[in-house]
Amino acid sequence: MERTRDSLPTLGTRTPAVQHDLERQEDYIEDMLDAQHEDSYGLTPPPKTHDTLRLVLNNVNGLRLFTDGGEKIGRIETTRKRYHADIYCCVENWVQWDMTTSNQQFEDIFGIGEERYSSVGFNKNDRLSGRDGRTQPGGVSILVTGRTSGYASMKGMDEEFLGQWCYTRLGTDQHATWLCCAYNPPSSTRHVRRNTRHRSYTVYSQRRRHLREKGVFTDPCAYFVQQLIKQLLEWKKNGDNIILVGDFNEDVYTGVLAERLGEDDLLMTCQFQKINNQQLPNSHESGHKPLMAVFATEGIDCTNAYAGAHGANVGDHRLLILDFFAPSILGTHLPHMPRPPGRGVRSKIPRLRKQYNSVLNELNKQNRMLPRLESIVHSPSLSQEQRIVLLDRWDTQETEHQLCAEHECNKGGNRNVEFCEEVSVLFRKIRCLDRVIRYLEGKVPDGRNLFKLCRSIDVAEPRDTTIADAQMERFACIKLLEEIRDDAPMLRDRMLRKRVTAANRRGDEEAAIEIKRIIKKEARKKRFRDLKMKMGRPRAAPLCEIKVPDEEFPEFAPHYTTRSDVELVTGDCIRTRYQLGLRSVLASEPFLTDIGHLGEGPAVAQILHGTYIFPPNTPPEIEALFHEAAALYDKTKDMDFSPYITIEEFQYWWRHCRLDTQSSFSNIHYDHYGCAAYDDNLSALQVAKLNAAIRLGWPLKRWLHTVIVLLQKEMGTVFVNKLRAICLFEADFNYVLKVIFAQRMMGNLNRANLLPPEQHAKAFSGAKNATMNRLLWQDIHRTLHWPYATALVDLGDCYDAMYHGWNVVSLLAAGVPNCHVKLMLIALQTMGWHLKTGFGLAETSFRGSEDEPMMGMGQGSSAAAPAFSVTSLLQTNAYRRRGHCEPVFSAWSGLLLILAAIIYVDDTDLLLRAKRRQLSDMEFFNQIQAAINCWGHIVMATGGHLKQAKCKVSVVSFGYKNGASYIKTMQALPATPFVVPQHVGPPLIIETIPPDKSCEALGSFIAADGNPNQQVEEMRQKGLAWVDRLSSSHLTPIDGILSLKIHLKPRLCWNNVTFCASPSIIEKQLSKVFFKALPHLRVNRYIRSEFRHLPYKYQGLGIFDVNIERLGMKLFWIQRYWGSGCLEGQMLFHAYEAFSIDLGLDGNPFTYSFTKYGHLTVASWWKDLWELLCHFDIRLELDSALPFQPYRLGDKSIMRWFAESNFFTTKQLSILNRVRKRKCVFFLSELVLCDGRTVDISLLDGSEGSSRNKTYPMEKPTSSDVSLWMNAIRSLSSASYHLPTSLGAVLCISPDIDWFWNEQGRHLVKYNRAPSGDIRAYDHYIEVSTTHNTRNTRYQWEYSSLQRPPLLSHLASVRTSIVDENHVRLHSITSIPASPTPPINIRAVLHSWGNNSLWRDLQLHGDGTWLIEGLIQGTIEGAADGSFMVEVCPDVCSAAFMLICTVSKRRIMGTWSERSQFAGNYRGEIFGGMALALVLRAAATFLPDASQVPQVKLWFDNSGVIHHGNKPNADLLERQTQADVLSLLKRYLRELSIPVSFEKVEAHVDDYRPIETFSPQETWNMDMDRAAKFAILNALETNSFISPIFPFETFRFHNGFGKISGSPIAAIYDWHGYITAKQLFDSKGIVSTGHFDLIYWEGMEKAVSKFPDTFKFWISKHVSHFCGTNRFLSKIDPSVKNICPSCGQPDESTSHITRCSDPGRIASLEAAIDDLSDWMDENDTDPILQHLIEEYLLGRGVLQMADIIEAEQEYIDFATIHDDLGWDNFVEGRISKSLVHLQTQYLSTIHTYVKSSSWASGLIRQLLILTHQQWLYRNCTVHYKTDGRSLPQHKEILQKVTALLHTDEDMLLPEDQDLLHIDFAQLGKGPTIDQERWIASMNSALSAGRIHRARHGRRIRLPRLRRRLRSHHHSQQPSDLSLSSSESSTEDDEVNQPAPPLPPLQSRPHISRSYIPHYFAPIPDTEGSLRYKRRRRK
Repeated sequence: MERTRDSLPTLGTRTPAVQHDLERQEDYIEDMLDAQHEDSYGLTPPPKTHDTLRLVLNNVNGLRLFTDGGEKIGRIETTRKRYHADIYCCVENWVQWDMTTSNQQFEDIFGIGEERYSSVGFNKNDRLSGRDGRTQPGGVSILVTGRTSGYASMKGMDEEFLGQWCYTRLGTDQHATWLCCAYNPPSSTRHVRRNTRHRSYTVYSQRRRHLREKGVFTDPCAYFVQQLIKQLLEWKKNGDNIILVGDFNEDVYTGVLAERLGEDDLLMTCQFQKINNQQLPNSHESGHKPLMAVFATEGIDCTNAYAGAHGANVGDHRLLILDFFAPSILGTHLPHMPRPPGRGVRSKIPRLRKQYNSVLNELNKQNRMLPRLESIVHSPSLSQEQRIVLLDRWDTQETEHQLCAEHECNKGGNRNVEFCEEVSVLFRKIRCLDRVIRYLEGKVPDGRNLFKLCRSIDVAEPRDTTIADAQMERFACIKLLEEIRDDAPMLRDRMLRKRVTAANRRGDEEAAIEIKRIIKKEARKKRFRDLKMKMGRPRAAPLCEIKVPDEEFPEFAPHYTTRSDVELVTGDCIRTRYQLGLRSVLASEPFLTDIGHLGEGPAVAQILHGTYIFPPNTPPEIEALFHEAAALYDKTKDMDFSPYITIEEFQYWWRHCRLDTQSSFSNIHYDHYGCAAYDDNLSALQVAKLNAAIRLGWPLKRWLHTVIVLLQKEMGTVFVNKLRAICLFEADFNYVLKVIFAQRMMGNLNRANLLPPEQHAKAFSGAKNATMNRLLWQDIHRTLHWPYATALVDLGDCYDAMYHGWNVVSLLAAGVPNCHVKLMLIALQTMGWHLKTGFGLAETSFRGSEDEPMMGMGQGSSAAAPAFSVTSLLQTNAYRRRGHCEPVFSAWSGLLLILAAIIYVDDTDLLLRAKRRQLSDMEFFNQIQAAINCWGHIVMATGGHLKQAKCKVSVVSFGYKNGASYIKTMQALPATPFVVPQHVGPPLIIETIPPDKSCEALGSFIAADGNPNQQVEEMRQKGLAWVDRLSSSHLTPIDGILSLKIHLKPRLCWNNVTFCASPSIIEKQLSKVFFKALPHLRVNRYIRSEFRHLPYKYQGLGIFDVNIERLGMKLFWIQRYWGSGCLEGQMLFHAYEAFSIDLGLDGNPFTYSFTKYGHLTVASWWKDLWELLCHFDIRLELDSALPFQPYRLGDKSIMRWFAESNFFTTKQLSILNRVRKRKCVFFLSELVLCDGRTVDISLLDGSEGSSRNKTYPMEKPTSSDVSLWMNAIRSLSSASYHLPTSLGAVLCISPDIDWFWNEQGRHLVKYNRAPSGDIRAYDHYIEVSTTHNTRNTRYQWEYSSLQRPPLLSHLASVRTSIVDENHVRLHSITSIPASPTPPINIRAVLHSWGNNSLWRDLQLHGDGTWLIEGLIQGTIEGAADGSFMVEVCPDVCSAAFMLICTVSKRRIMGTWSERSQFAGNYRGEIFGGMALALVLRAAATFLPDASQVPQVKLWFDNSGVIHHGNKPNADLLERQTQADVLSLLKRYLRELSIPVSFEKVEAHVDDYRPIETFSPQETWNMDMDRAAKFAILNALETNSFISPIFPFETFRFHNGFGKISGSPIAAIYDWHGYITAKQLFDSKGIVSTGHFDLIYWEGMEKAVSKFPDTFKFWISKHVSHFCGTNRFLSKIDPSVKNICPSCGQPDESTSHITRCSDPGRIASLEAAIDDLSDWMDENDTDPILQHLIEEYLLGRGVLQMADIIEAEQEYIDFATIHDDLGWDNFVEGRISKSLVHLQTQYLSTIHTYVKSSSWASGLIRQLLILTHQQWLYRNCTVHYKTDGRSLPQHKEILQKVTALLHTDEDMLLPEDQDLLHIDFAQLGKGPTIDQERWIASMNSALSAGRIHRARHGRRIRLPRLRRRLRSHHHSQQPSDLSLSSSESSTEDDEVNQPAPPLPPLQSRPHISRSYIPHYFAPIPDTEGSLRYKRRRRK
């Protein structure tokens, strides 16, 4: 049918530009349609099947990448997408790809948004670009997109890099097909002689020049054939298939190449002729021969070939489209995962949600769905079976209603096109045309509304058109929609911005904000999507092939590729996987009868009640499991368990869940329930349905179908046992499971604290906790030299192998009612599983049988993780019950720790500790094997198994050599292998890992001996892999920086809290990563390393530092867990005690120098923390009440005693420490007797010491070590071993003391202890000889008693008799400290905690007994409020707090005021909560039973404090502000025995309500607000602030600025940046150390925060002098002259940028100063300062500020300071604090809203912009180009042409002499590229002439062209050639070829370049430049 322009749809009202674009696209589509059927050959390409691979070959005749704004590229993309091409081959691209920008590469302009792989070929040897500098004739390219791109690899081009062809490899490892795209130039260009421009511009001339320069005189076309055949034969030799496509510019049937391809060694045929039995028609529209073709070897199966008509393509050649059978090319089927149908409703879109709910409500109302459901549930006449049937019918109808409502909302359309006005018009037209077609077909009876619709959107009415016309118009609309796809984002952005303008115009501020939010969100989403595509992890292709492993012959594993085979074999394998649970012993008799698959057996109740009688030969592991199930059931049976769902929780869950989750075989996806959650009626209906199913305990019929999707665990691995089966259950069924098991059951277990500490997949824990606890456990044993082992015994098929019979027992034991357990298990056992592969969704499902039902929970089930957690709970407890968990006591305090394993889901690490420290290695191996066997049998009893490949054991045992301990190697340990038990067959041997090796566990590499090498190497490899991706992704610098933050940083810093290695090692390894990455971020890689990690605040690059990150996370870990009773807190404490007792230094170990004392302890987490603290100068203070406190006054640790003497070397200190640990002593008081002076002689020999409650590392020093110990003690005491001075009074009693003296009865008492250390009796000794003092008095045993005698007033030291143990001699005594008197009232308790400044202002009615009574009676409430008056004092905040009895009105009230750099209102509010918690804690000490106290309400007006106060167990974020006091508040509340509730009260109600309407709580809040404000004023007046040391504060972090309050990481960056910048700036002469603190760095941080990252990088490059000035570039490239490109001054440094005397630069500077002046006017700048700044800047660094100012002394002082800092500091934003102080003073004298801090940061920002503008101006002079060349390049080309004009013709070959007979005047007037081509042609001709003469014996040595140019330049001395190129990228030597002497040929004209301008207006640079609007000048 002939179509006219009028038949195309119009698009309504549009802007002229958009209208023009759309009309142009309409014309293009119309032309294509018209030309399609006139001159085409072959069958039109049919619709593609999933195994069709479509190749399109197109001669595009130039992409016009730089000339037409991408119009031609858009048309090519339209053609590619229209034909759904998998491979698109382009010939004659005309692009020199290595000269384009990073975002203009081939893969960046085609296939955007798709997975793609590309290969390009162009002439890299020829640098003669087009007029724009980047075009080049010829060129080929291959683009592989979509699913085929995953099979493309190994791209390249011809070896000569001439762009003759490019290639890529397609296929798998076993099957390869080489795709080659080639271009041979036409022969007609060989004979062009006179047209020099055309001749030098052709592909033929390019290749000819290159060959002649090499001395090859073969015709380029013949050379092309030779080289191409050579390449094809090489591929063919390897047995690979080949597809050759291209434009060969000769007859593809009779040409030389065609004949050669047809020979026997290649046998490549034209695929078009093979398919269509006819030859190709002419290729070019004006030609007569077929020049383009597709050849292939015999192994390639072509299914269709088509040659398009001329005019139906963008070029002047025909389009060739060929379809191939994909397996013949790839060796496998193409993956094809059908996309799920688009959702017709989205609950997050209010319009669609309301429409959906309205339709569904109406349908439900019409069919009485809710009343019918209620009758089904509550009708007494219905049986259980009838209710189930009726409920299924009801659910089926409701499902139909939901789908119908979705259909009504779904208006169709292409969701791949972004929505805009133009797209909306097209969608409406398409829908209207659909209705027209249906009307014309008689399917719409009434067309009145249709006629009206057609008229409204300008569509032909049905009576004026035909079905064919309507279909054609609809087709045109679809094509136009496809065409508009690429422009849709721009059109949408334009539409949204217009709507913002319209909203602002009508005053709708809310709408404008929302639209701006949408714009920002979409831009961010697009940016991150592109980043993910380029830098994220690649996604695996949909599964369309599988392999079944063959253990006997792995290399012959069966491989299945057809749909039927894949579905059949995969279904069988998954069925087998889900029946693994039947291997359990419980699935066999007699347990099968007793329990059953569904737990219906009689023994289930007996097991739970502990009355089950075990059958004979019951495995002990089964007995242990059943006993633990009974014990758990006894704890949960009385717990409240309500499985029914409420409307509120239904709505909350579905409104906040992730709605894009795939689910539901029935197509009732998440958005259906998401919409229902916003409607009360629909929510009630859904809740009633779910509760009905729960009440019946039977699943809905719809729930019995699920979809299984197979995902590759490892990319490219298709073995069926390596695939993860994800189950997509019905959404509402999965929600029911979540409520019952995840929320109800797990909630009860968590609240009752029934989950074992070994389990880490639970609330408030995770993978990081698991790896950290394992690391600390290893540290403890390695430090104490206690043999240990870690057995990694991971489960196979974790969720899938669970036996349902066992699940019944375990879930019932966990408190879940039986009917709810059966609801889940019945569904799983009768489920129909539908497999979804690359072929689509299987038509049939598979399921288990009645005898062998399906087991397991299914990955994707909400019940899988909770059910496995309960199983893991019982397995762990059973393992402990079997005696395989050794207790661990802390090294100093003797606190007990029970930890059997580290378990995270299926990853299990058994922690095995030798039963005794002296246990032999063989005995320890037997202990390990017994534990593995026990765990394996327990796991197998529940249906699981241990996977051999994932199981490993690492053993650490200690040996001793020369007195020092070492970890034994594998060779020194027994050779006995470890095995894991199996269900069938013998146990399997597992790997034993050497202690110094590590394997990945939960993403971390932790070696048993603490060796960090592998983890460091893994980190380095991750970094280098990221750099490789970055180098090939062609990201812009700003996106590269973002990728560094969101991709590289998480990979390197993952779980870095467990990373222990020296900071220097990490810095060394990662410096290689950053060294390679920086050039891709446009930063010189040799920039000083200090600038890399320097924060933006100090003008660094701000790149993250892994060492700072891990130190911050370690401190954050301490902040979260130190002092808490959870497992993490216990592990930290145990490891700390082991570290400290090994180190031997008292007090805070982190105050000692790591360099000096680090050698005293072994590697551990705490030692690594110590090293990092010292490295970054951070101070960690621990609570003084912690262990390792001295026993006596004047006491100190023995090692500090040795070290402070400075008598011993490092090696000697290590030896002394070794002996000290052998003798089990720590303090000097343990070394001496009770007199405090005499050394205990028994501690001087080499015998092993003992300590009752302490565990010292086991040591075996040599005799020489012991001698050193004795001599050291003697040298520091005396020859008689007496200390110079006695120790003071006893502070606390050592647990190792056994002798006491009763002063009253003058007798001795000894604690008679059992071997376990417990006291079994008290032995009494009476005096038998009396002397004048107690020393040397003899005592004799008299009797023993079981009761501790009173009045033991002194400690005693005695000397026992070897002969008679009943007689002892008293040596000395010392008094026992008196017990402290307990406080008598609340105030006394508060003061007993220290820091009395907290309670200085405390006001208390009476003695506080009323508070105790009020708490018991429930009449106490509290209130608090904070205050912060920044205008009064910016570093002071306060809090007022009060507890009041609501009956008696008595109150306790107080205030806190703190001076701190972290002062703020939020901190004050937190203080109020802390004070109230402490007062309640003090009151609780007087309560008889605090657990019975009613809840106390505390009223606050701050939501943050309320949130944290009501969740004291929740973890804080690392970046949490005020974290120091907030963590204390949470700790106070956790330890508070009185229940409290934080409640909300409105603040400042007196601002808008009368006082008589206030509630009591509001009145309290106002009272506290006034009190807090008064507290600030009073504290400032009296200088009475609280001390920042709070009660029970167990740790504090400090940097050089003071206490760290917020994020430790941020604080460390700030402090380390400060000290680094101070040293760095001084060393580089930027700012001296004395002046550094004068700079206002706080303003710098705020100023640069608003700049893009690239601008921040420029600041750092400029400050570090690593930007592209000629001084810097001349060091890299000697050809660059170090002079200013503007003024010609030598030595162009960064300092010269703002000092340049060029008139243009000065004018630009003055304009920037004008803008700065406008800004200062608008921001209320001090007039004196404004004048001073303006005049100073106009002086361009020549004037001094002190010479300008004539004002008060303060201004003169400021000017003097800035003169000391200098010009560069000022223009680079480093202003002084005195300037900010003067401005602050001025602002305080006027009425303004400008803050001094904002003003200062704004001034810094303006100064940086001013400097950057000068840099841009400078770059414009250097880089701005006319005719594609800069000014220096133009001048150099002129010199070269002038020099070559005088070449003697005899120096050239005859065929080249016409180069000297061209029209040189025309050459001079023509474009620069013609002159460059002429220069290249002349150089090539000169080389050819020289080679020819050399071969014929006429060798002549010619001078170099550079030498000729130099002499010519000096002879001319032109006045305008004083500037040389300063670009690093200028290629001076690319045309540096030999030239002859200059003959006197004066007849040749001189070339004039008068059109070269001498001034270039500044343009924006791409290097992070800012575009800002110029302000109006005054």
